[in-house]
Amino acid sequence: MARITQNKPTSYTLPISLQNVKIVMVDGLASRHEDECWGEFSDNQGVLTISLDSSLKGPALRGSLYHEVFHMVLYISGISFIMEEKMEEAIVRSLENLFLPIKDDVDKLLIKLEKVSSGK
Repeated sequence: MARITQNKPTSYTLPISLQNVKIVMVDGLASRHEDECWGEFSDNQGVLTISLDSSLKGPALRGSLYHEVFHMVLYISGISFIMEEKMEEAIVRSLENLFLPIKDDVDKLLIKLEKVSSGK
């Protein structure tokens, strides 16, 4: 399991593969974009940025963080280099909207399956 290091109150480091990705929380992220933006991954800097917006809590924060992590995974794996930006966004959104809602249930099912397979 990856070890997350807290550098400052709003800055963390997440080891992914052989890289350390910096995760930073900032004010004013949405103002840098034309549309609503709660996060972004800068591949040339290896930085994942999440908004400090006070409305970004609970499921919205979880979804935004995973959304950017999915972009990061596609970049680090090299897959993002062989697809257009719209295709990457479609893949990321499908993971965010289809995988995340069932992730907790799959984790619970896994615990039950492990008990069954171990005979407990």
